[in-house]
Amino acid sequence: VAAAPLAWADASEVAHALAPSGCDLILAADVLYSPDAAEQEALRGAMLALAAPRGALVLHAYEERWDYVHEPWRRSLAGSGLRLQSEEELQVPTTGADGAPTLFSAPSELGSVERRRLVLELLRVDDGEEAPGG
Repeated sequence: VAAAPLAWADASEVAHALAPSGCDLILAADVLYSPDAAEQEALRGAMLALAAPRGALVLHAYEERWDYVHEPWRRSLAGSGLRLQSEEELQVPTTGADGAPTLFSAPSELGSVERRRLVLELLRVDDGEEAPGG
């Protein structure tokens, strides 16, 4: 078992250097934050470069705040080489262990944030087959 950070600007080269034979599982958390198409393409490319050699699962967790960031991501998955197998909304903690409010308890205090929703995506390499139940 090995874990390593990955800057996805040069996805293919970096991914190959980190894991020449690919990975079994890729964990990506809080890496979807920009509406920039090139940055989102680089993120997808890094995920695909690591996942493709061994058909790895990609667990991608992010906080959905703005449609202009997350809608392009969803649309761009089609034809990207990655397939959304499932998406789940996670329960957000509104109080901490000490009973004090968390950041999730007051989205209206965050200025331009449209909503707060935690999302967990399960992505797979798109092998052309339809997802079960899909």
